[in-house]
Amino acid sequence: MKQLIWGIIWVVAASAFWLSQLGNPLDELALIMHAKITEGFIIDTSEDVQDSEGGGADWYHRVQYTFRTPDGREFTRTTDARKGKLRAELRDLEDPYPIQVEYLPDDPNVSRIKGDGSPTLFDWIWRKVGLGGLLWVLTNAPGFVMIRNGLKELLAARKRAAG
Repeated sequence: MKQLIWGIIWVVAASAFWLSQLGNPLDELALIMHAKITEGFIIDTSEDVQDSEGGGADWYHRVQYTFRTPDGREFTRTTDARKGKLRAELRDLEDPYPIQVEYLPDDPNVSRIKGDGSPTLFDWIWRKVGLGGLLWVLTNAPGFVMIRNGLKELLAARKRAAG
């Protein structure tokens, strides 16, 4: 029974990790299929450096952007942390920096800076379904084994109790 419970915990935790690394793949698919494009502005940036395992430095950055839909609603979103340094023109941002934003007309909270993420359906299938699916299977495999072994033990215990 312990293995079954630990297996379930593993699968839940590994799936949460997978989603945190890839984001919601269905949102990105919806953007590829149905996005509208509007003008927006980068209004704030942040950059952080961390020590890498190899003794060097790993740079990460976030970008906050704003955009307005044709009906006048304004949205402000922040990207997830991205690896790499900010482009030079975005480092000491004093004025809003113009960009294009892709958003879903029926849910503008789902948006991205144009050019981020997968640009085509094929690229999305390759990255999210192919590579992302492989990552999901690899991170969940130990949990699946624990669940299988736990179910076998549970069935064997029920057989012994009945027989």
